[in-house]
Amino acid sequence: MLGPELPLLHNRIASFDRIAGGTVEYLRSLWPEDLGNVQFDFVSVPSDPPWDLPAEPKLWRVDRNAKRITFFRVPLQRSGRLHVNDAAHRRMFIEYAVYSAVAEYLGREPWELLPPEGTGHF
Repeated sequence: MLGPELPLLHNRIASFDRIAGGTVEYLRSLWPEDLGNVQFDFVSVPSDPPWDLPAEPKLWRVDRNAKRITFFRVPLQRSGRLHVNDAAHRRMFIEYAVYSAVAEYLGREPWELLPPEGTGHF
């Protein structure tokens, strides 16, 4: 039940999809030729067997041959890399992961994905 006096329920999955999806769409608008045919997937966890777990959890997977980038929601949302665990820093970490994965796919550094100064983007 929801009413005008009750806050909306917080949904971590929808929040993640909104943040990551929005960042993907922004980068696609900046790099349409390079990212137009790339498939972006958002899954809960990697499908690797448990005995192949690395010391650091996988946050994304890049497959250039299949033109696919897969993001792993649970490891991204539960990452211990945040120095402040609040909504703003969680959002920035998800955006950082999207930039990093796309940069890996394109063979660039994340800051190279930003638009040149004076183009009107913020």
